[in-house]
Amino acid sequence: MRLPEFERSRAVLVGTATYASDNLDDLPAVAENVNSLEATLLDTRISGFHREFCSRVLDPRSPDDLLGPIYRASQEAEDVLLVYYAGHGLLEGGGRDLYLSLTTSKSGQFWTSVPFDHVSRILLGSRAAAKIVILDCCYSGRALGIAMSDPVAEAVSQLKIEGLYIVTSCSGTKTSLSPEGSRHTAFTGALVSVMHNGVKGSFSTIPMDLLYENVRALMQESSLHLPEQRIGNTSGKIALVRNVHKTERPVDAIDGTLDDLPVGQRIQHWRQRRGLSGRTFSKLIGRSESWVSRVESGRIQVDKLTILSRIAIALSIDLPTLIGKDLPRNSYVSYTSLEVDEIRARLEQYPTFVTAHANPPGVILEDEMQKAVSHAWKLLGSAAYPSLCSALPAIIRKGMHFDAAPDNASFPTNKARLLCEVYQITSLLLRNLGEHELAWVAGEKALAAARRSGDELLVGMALTRVGRALLALGRARPAFEVCLVQLNALGETDASVRGKHRLAVTGALLLDAAMAAARIGDSATLRELFTAADEVGGLASFADDPYYTNFNTRTIDLVRSEAEVELGEGKTALQIHDTRIASIVDRLPRNMQGAHFLAMARASLHIGDVTRALAMVLEVDKRAPFELTARPLAHEVLGDLYRRSNDPPTRFIEIIDEMGLLRPAAPFSALGAREG
Repeated sequence: MRLPEFERSRAVLVGTATYASDNLDDLPAVAENVNSLEATLLDTRISGFHREFCSRVLDPRSPDDLLGPIYRASQEAEDVLLVYYAGHGLLEGGGRDLYLSLTTSKSGQFWTSVPFDHVSRILLGSRAAAKIVILDCCYSGRALGIAMSDPVAEAVSQLKIEGLYIVTSCSGTKTSLSPEGSRHTAFTGALVSVMHNGVKGSFSTIPMDLLYENVRALMQESSLHLPEQRIGNTSGKIALVRNVHKTERPVDAIDGTLDDLPVGQRIQHWRQRRGLSGRTFSKLIGRSESWVSRVESGRIQVDKLTILSRIAIALSIDLPTLIGKDLPRNSYVSYTSLEVDEIRARLEQYPTFVTAHANPPGVILEDEMQKAVSHAWKLLGSAAYPSLCSALPAIIRKGMHFDAAPDNASFPTNKARLLCEVYQITSLLLRNLGEHELAWVAGEKALAAARRSGDELLVGMALTRVGRALLALGRARPAFEVCLVQLNALGETDASVRGKHRLAVTGALLLDAAMAAARIGDSATLRELFTAADEVGGLASFADDPYYTNFNTRTIDLVRSEAEVELGEGKTALQIHDTRIASIVDRLPRNMQGAHFLAMARASLHIGDVTRALAMVLEVDKRAPFELTARPLAHEVLGDLYRRSNDPPTRFIEIIDEMGLLRPAAPFSALGAREG
């Protein structure tokens, strides 16, 4: 989290406060918005923009008055480019497109206003490392996704603007508010307030995504229309202002995404996300307000399951969501240690070692290798993890010898393809088992083999495995960027068979990018990605799936519901399950069924429905029992559920007893804490 390099940054503040037209009311608060924001940015105690690099445009009369300063700043800025606009937002183009008003604008006459698309085009041509757009106008949420004829192109085009961050005062269907008698409009008033008052915690600056969360919480407390944001790459970590409320920084606090934050700051994030004041939250968990403040600032470390569980219930989330990151493998409840060690040993081998191996497994034919790989995919799809764990070391060994041996494949690229698939399977399995770093290693090996094959679609699928491992490690932004880069590389599709396969890989990348966006908390980008995925899903049937994408219209809804769980929106996730998934879930592979019902158990815990969470867990046991026994995430959900339930079913008690979760010495794998 850093401030701009002010010598290399530019800011343009635009406000349209007075109007010549009778059908557009004057907005006197807009002039105060511009004045206050300019004063804040020039205040070296709070920010530090240079006066000559901070342009102020009040009541622009022509498009050039509005766009000219933005264009000039876009050409000069090398580090941060900030564009702020306040005024009437107008819907033109059949109600789809956002237009920014001028003093001469007239409602219904689109040629008298400026399309936001023009601002976007200017931003696209800027070399600034980070581009921040703040819109305080009616329907400003439309700026989060400019209408284009092709939704897939729309999502990719918008995401191509490197380092773009947009925050809007409301959604694309809401009007922005300017309370009568108030000095500022509602949104900018909250924005300036947070900038001047700072936020509690150890942050020395207030990055844009944290600024957004605090502004949103203020507006939610006042029952106002809520702002929205979209984050591109790491732009949300740029800070325009210092944190004047900074408290002592704990030693172990680090900057980064939500998943990089220590537990205390995660508690603060979710408390603010739920719109809870410190006083209200402290009453819900039976602690003092000062205790909550010390926890959130890192001065008190929370290390007891009883307290963490109580906090999760008060925040309407589950323990895995509260803690962050996918949980690592816990050897206490794992029976796969020996098999994982063998897989690790195979991953440590390299071609030079294999070719010099004294005991090769004999001549390996292409058909034999293909059958072994196909069998491994089937074991993965049926969630037969113990069997796959046992078989994989030998399959990896065969794959490496098959790849190294001469003239044993119909096409040389088939060697690399089959080896790539072996490593993809290995990466997916290890991620499910909680071996996230090993999953990353296997994903990178799959990527190397895919690149040797020369098949860009195989490269795309290998990158999804790398991205999932990164996400499991808590690296949500790199995971998002991995998918984005390959989406741009794949480009457009055609109607051929190869084109349909390209669509399937594109769809898989879109869904993985959506899960990363959910983990980041970027709901606007999430919607764009699902819109694009829906479009891809409607373009072709995906009966054959040679790249093992598992992409189709059913899995779009599956991922959509699981993304809502990551966002902490359990109610929405369950609504998607009830209306779109429950009737078709039996058609999915067993591992996807199990993972989905596990996610819905978490969603049920988010809304405090323990009975339904128990029912979801029993569905996992019935459909894919190894999803419960092998996945660390499932272990924490089971433990959380056991602590919350008064009279769980007999089968539930049998499950956790068989797994050893009832033993008094069982550790809490995420924090190393124990009950009591």
